[in-house]
Amino acid sequence: MILSIIIPAYNVEKFICKNIESIICMRNDNIELIIVDDGSTDNTYEICKDYASKYDFIKVITEKNGGPGKARNTGVSVATGEWIFFVDADDYIISDGLNRIIDHLQNPEFNGDTVVFNTLSYFESTGDYSVFTGSFLYNNCQNGSCGSSFWKEVLRKDVSYGYCAVFYAIKKKLLIDNNIRFFDEGTSNDICFSIQIWNKAKAVYYFDEDVYVYRRDQPNSITHNPNIKWMSWVKNRIIWNLNYINYDVEDIVFKDYLVLSNFNLYLVILSCATRVKDDSIYGLLKELEDIKDKFCLTNYRVLKSVSRKIKLTYLFNSFFSPFFFWICWKIYRLFEP
Repeated sequence: MILSIIIPAYNVEKFICKNIESIICMRNDNIELIIVDDGSTDNTYEICKDYASKYDFIKVITEKNGGPGKARNTGVSVATGEWIFFVDADDYIISDGLNRIIDHLQNPEFNGDTVVFNTLSYFESTGDYSVFTGSFLYNNCQNGSCGSSFWKEVLRKDVSYGYCAVFYAIKKKLLIDNNIRFFDEGTSNDICFSIQIWNKAKAVYYFDEDVYVYRRDQPNSITHNPNIKWMSWVKNRIIWNLNYINYDVEDIVFKDYLVLSNFNLYLVILSCATRVKDDSIYGLLKELEDIKDKFCLTNYRVLKSVSRKIKLTYLFNSFFSPFFFWICWKIYRLFEP
């Protein structure tokens, strides 16, 4: 088995058929599909079981609701493929995308342990597609370089590059050898999972293939309807990452870019906080005050290559509190088109 596709599924009856059908249409003897139903209360499990009864390469596991991280870990534990590919249940695969990736993986000269490909955005509100990740990020990265070298170049171009685990396929041996798993509890577990993949990968390759479709601007998404609990989880992930960067990342410049990428996540929390009307937001701002000084750079020259927003807010962060940034965003949103 070359590739194990793992889908955590929770109450996604609206999307799961599109997802599964996009994989079935590329039926390949080197693929297995593992769907982990995370205690759905709608018809998700029944839909998945129906597909599994018709296609022997589909496995369906159901367990008590524990979040996507726990469901993904369950999938990894039963996966028999040499490679792991995480797919979110509300997204889908581009026609023939997986087959093209598998052709690369089966090439005898290929020796990578992480494969990056193109992801397209699908905007639910308009039905439009656009490039989400692709060659504009990777065209100067050297294929076959180690994770720190490859991702350093990616972050140099775009320090806001996402930590989504669906952006790449991973050799299972990389996960096993480095004991890399998702946190079982909470959400936004990709943030800590991906930083370990980036740091531990020995050979990263970019294939200029359109493979994944990522649904954007869904009205029920967490970024459209942020809450204190979700923002607290992201804050906890940032703290974990900063500790990991300090103790486990050796490349100094890579460290600095990782610090800035986590600082960008910190700004995301502050931006989302302006949409929360709950008074408990003040408690979160106080917690953010406690971590604002942890974003320490070794070499300030790395700021030259990041966006003006990151550059200015990083410099101002030493002088102003999270409450100040929160107020600025609140005022900005009053005049936002």
